[in-house]
Amino acid sequence: MKVALVHQTYSRIGGREHYVANLADGLLERGHEVHLFCAKVRAKPPIGLHIHRVFRLNVNGLTRALSFAAAAQASVTRGSFDIVQGFGDITRQDVLRLGGGCHREFRKRVLLSPEAAVGKRVAARISPYQWAQMWMESARLRKGAFVKLIVNSKMVRDEIRKRFAIDDDDIRVVYNGVDLERFAPERLVGARRETRRSLGLGDENLVVLFLGSGFFLKGLDILLKAHGRVTEKLPEARLLVVGRDRKQRSYERSCERFGLGERVRFLGTTERPETLYAAADLFVLPSRYDAAANTVLEAMASGLPVVTSGANGAKEFIEGGRQGYVLEDNGGSEGLAALILRLSSKEEREAMGRRAREKAERFPLERNLEETLGVYGKVMELKRRRG
Repeated sequence: MKVALVHQTYSRIGGREHYVANLADGLLERGHEVHLFCAKVRAKPPIGLHIHRVFRLNVNGLTRALSFAAAAQASVTRGSFDIVQGFGDITRQDVLRLGGGCHREFRKRVLLSPEAAVGKRVAARISPYQWAQMWMESARLRKGAFVKLIVNSKMVRDEIRKRFAIDDDDIRVVYNGVDLERFAPERLVGARRETRRSLGLGDENLVVLFLGSGFFLKGLDILLKAHGRVTEKLPEARLLVVGRDRKQRSYERSCERFGLGERVRFLGTTERPETLYAAADLFVLPSRYDAAANTVLEAMASGLPVVTSGANGAKEFIEGGRQGYVLEDNGGSEGLAALILRLSSKEEREAMGRRAREKAERFPLERNLEETLGVYGKVMELKRRRG
């Protein structure tokens, strides 16, 4: 099968980027011919992956989005592919995967959030880029623009159904997969000791891990306030913040205001997140909006209990407190602190962590690939019928 994947960047850092790279790897291993249309290459491609560099006008977000969409669409149209899969950057494809969820929901929950800066809220209403994104979302979800739609959570499926006229048969939930060998508790025992020692953490420290870029989107401000409440009762608790944000310094100043000081460490990005999962005791991601954060499955596979928000589609991996907790939308920092404090017991954490690993084992990368190939098969059959 000759497959074209279209995504602006080829990289292994970032949720959607990592997914595209893993999908390309899996397809190549199955013997398929894989072509990737992108503007930027920020990781070494595997042998056999055909990279097609696509023009993109790098003036601002608007020009990048529209120029790439036009150039990539033209490029794949000139090719002869069995399957063209897009990830939100073009408006016509055989298979559309909305790994980032519904843009209109993101805009409502994040950009227009009461907690967002006034300038952000104003820009969300008048920005040409935001209007272009909504136009492109409508264009790629219109009837005839795709054959099958893949989403990675029931939450996103329901949001799309609510806002767009899409037949039930045309949309499929395919959950993210996780590398169960890379993120395996038994392989990370040594990494736990080494990483904690390098960070100056002892056995007495309760280590909370946050991993995500775009701190406001991922709810870091909520977690910092919650961590302040947690440390009032557990002074030995420590928060590790992994990821990037242009306004990181403002978050660091917030830590100073909250008197957190050495109780919060900003570590930047990493290419070895497994070592930080190993060093942690629990994973917390109070996202304002997440289609289904990959990091939740990675943490669960690493044997960590997870606390996440009701606005994260990955909440669907957590069953009634068995693998962690889901913060309800109105819980805020106080509710989040209460959930973290519930996990102060080592025995409780370890029991939840074992159940989290068991749940993650149901979602290997191979399952995601098999289900995606199943969608490809249905698309090819429908295309043959239509001639």
